Amino acid sequence: MRPALVVIGASTAIGLAAAAWLAARRGRLLRPSTRQVISLMGLGRFFRGLGGLHFYIYGRWPVAYVRFARTCLVRLFGRRLKRWAADRYHGKVLHHQQARALVTINREIVCEDLKRVIPYRTRGS
Repeated sequence: MRPALVVIGASTAIGLAAAAWLAARRGRLLRPSTRQVISLMGLGRFFRGLGGLHFYIYGRWPVAYVRFARTCLVRLFGRRLKRWAADRYHGKVLHHQQARALVTINREIVCEDLKRVIPYRTRGS
């Protein structure tokens, strides 16, 4: 097969994949929430280094991100990494239903005396 045909075939396949992805995303490259984070962080800060890519992958596919970290990275770097990550990991991945069940009270909340301020001790007081 000629190299030019391989390049054209690969380009066509990438173009079709991109078109299918855009069609599935209803023509939006980024979700409104991602746009909001980019505007809050600033475009330069979002794309500097791997921070923005890390944010996007972690925010978009948290379950796959954690699964990858727990399996593939541990295989590459061993048990030390697993212990190090377990000591520092700050979150719990929940599906929408699990999160809703966690915050649902299923009873009426009585709101009384909303203007009262409850003081609390602060550092130095």
